[in-house]
Amino acid sequence: MTTLATGQNCGVTYQLYEALNLWYLGFPDQARKRGEDATETAIDVQHPFSQCFALWHRSWLANLLRDHETAERLATKAVEMAVEQSFILWKFLATIDRGYAMFKQGQTEEILEMVEQGGGGIMFLGSKLNVPHFRHYLAEIKAGLGRIDDGLAELEIERQHAYDSTEKFTLPEVHRLKGEFLLQQSTDNAVAAETEFRQAIEFARKSEARSWELRAATSLARLLKKQDKRDEACGVLSEIYNWFTVGFETPDLMHAKSLLDEIGK
Repeated sequence: MTTLATGQNCGVTYQLYEALNLWYLGFPDQARKRGEDATETAIDVQHPFSQCFALWHRSWLANLLRDHETAERLATKAVEMAVEQSFILWKFLATIDRGYAMFKQGQTEEILEMVEQGGGGIMFLGSKLNVPHFRHYLAEIKAGLGRIDDGLAELEIERQHAYDSTEKFTLPEVHRLKGEFLLQQSTDNAVAAETEFRQAIEFARKSEARSWELRAATSLARLLKKQDKRDEACGVLSEIYNWFTVGFETPDLMHAKSLLDEIGK
């Protein structure tokens, strides 16, 4: 397929966007496979820009799948190719995913600076796309470093961007993370956190984003379990868990199953 209109091979682009959408819609195994297909297409057409495009998007997808080791590997390759070929935007975006993947694997030294530099780079280039992509990464990292207020501030920037633009795909995760941060801040925030988790589920359902809904339901069920509301916790989580037909070896579904087992004891 032509690269004249978009700069990258259209077949690669379509497969990568389909892969991301498959994850959001609740088909993680198919999402992974489609991402791999996109990389093979990019290699076949021998188009470096498309190859770098594929590497970064697959690192993004791997982070969504919580396969952070793979995400780091793919993002590192994307950064190397982007530097070699002077693909500046892909360099910044891949740097963000590389830093986040490293953070999720327990590395904290200079990670925040790395992600901030990547985010600052795409803003400097004037790109308004992918703001949610790095804002909730920054939020998680800052909260993980004990800077809860800063994490909440990043989520608010992301939430406002979503309402000011068409990029609303991370709204369920914004509300879920806000609930988690509030609980980290104080157990007295349980009511506010529950509200955020329920809003996350509502937003996810509106867009049929089953993977986001699963995460939000897991967070809510965990809170309800602590409040000894086991029946409600089981109902909330089992409803979305039982919707899935694939992906049971992925971390999100494994965590949900483990929590359901705990609730049932």
